[in-house]
Amino acid sequence: IVKDLNRAEKLLTYAVDHGHITAASKLGQWYYWGDCFPEDKTKGYQYLKYAADNGDAHSMALVGDSYLSGIGSYEGWGPAKYKELGKYYLDKACEKKDMYALFVAGHNYCGGYDGFPQDNIRGTNYIKEAAELGHSYAQLDYAIKCWNGDGVPQSPSEYARWMRKSAENGNEEAIIRWAWTRFTGVVDGIRCQNERELTECRAIVEEALNKGNDFMLHNKDLIDA
Repeated sequence: IVKDLNRAEKLLTYAVDHGHITAASKLGQWYYWGDCFPEDKTKGYQYLKYAADNGDAHSMALVGDSYLSGIGSYEGWGPAKYKELGKYYLDKACEKKDMYALFVAGHNYCGGYDGFPQDNIRGTNYIKEAAELGHSYAQLDYAIKCWNGDGVPQSPSEYARWMRKSAENGNEEAIIRWAWTRFTGVVDGIRCQNERELTECRAIVEEALNKGNDFMLHNKDLIDA
């Protein structure tokens, strides 16, 4: 099959015109993120809103995000209305266990941001759910919460477990922190096992330091030790 984005757009648009919700969600995501077509938040929002209002969970999450960020949503309401709608769509997507919604809503509940009432326990639970569903940033955030005892009991072993998952999931910040964890041995039983691993972790840590990574700069004393 030859890649043909123009034909893909025509086929998906035809499907949307005939009421296909998944096609609307896919087309909306492609425009919203600029994955296959030039990024167009407004056009993406319009397709996503249609899919969201017809029950598509991930479209609900992105519409909520669009309202909170003020990107793509075109009705012209004031900030308070956008925050109200953003929360509404994200909460609906959370009910359907969309991992992106769980992560965004979790972050907002933890901090009391964007019209969400501050509720660290609820927010932490949402972040954990998103982590369990495979969201790499949620895995990173939940690992940090386990390290700090923020919303959960402090647990170095749980920190290591989730930081490793996030790193293995390709999260760049987690890759750095997981290398630091193994290089420094700050968690009992977690350390580089051989010279090859030590060399790899040292290289990651030193590169992050050279690039001015905030976490590495704040923990430089442990690296030097």
